[in-house]
Amino acid sequence: MSRKPVRIDTFGGFSVTVAGRALPLGRKAPLRPLALLQYLAAHAGRELSDDQVARALWPGRDAARGALPVTLHRLRRLLGIPGAIVHRQGRIAIDTRHVWCDAAAFDAMLDQSARCARAGRRRAIAARALALYRGDFLAGEPRAPWVGVIRARLRARYAAASAAQGVRVAPNL
Repeated sequence: MSRKPVRIDTFGGFSVTVAGRALPLGRKAPLRPLALLQYLAAHAGRELSDDQVARALWPGRDAARGALPVTLHRLRRLLGIPGAIVHRQGRIAIDTRHVWCDAAAFDAMLDQSARCARAGRRRAIAARALALYRGDFLAGEPRAPWVGVIRARLRARYAAASAAQGVRVAPNL
């Protein structure tokens, strides 16, 4: 599905593949850089302010703004793909020219499906989007306050698209 050097899968868990190799996400994984990547993946394709990111990842911490540049540096080093994460003028984002994310692809396909005038093509695009949804967004990951909002939004989109396709949604999704 993805020919980009970085692939982020967020449905049903979390995994990152860089140049065809899975990043180790075990016990010694760098938690803050990965939390930053998860947050950016949840908003893939959108630029976020440094303040917004800092408040989400370090709620209530005065030093949050100072922690962001260090965490960003560590994330860029971890990915090893120049340009995967763009940061300029107090704004940060995943560069979708280098990074593919299942949640962003899911949203984009459902949006494309909704704009499609031809019923057969609309159903085919929606079916491709639904195939990406392999479970809740960041299922099994440590729960940050922002995750529940994104998870509920994506789950609602999945349920609505499934109903439109005539597909019964499993009760646990």
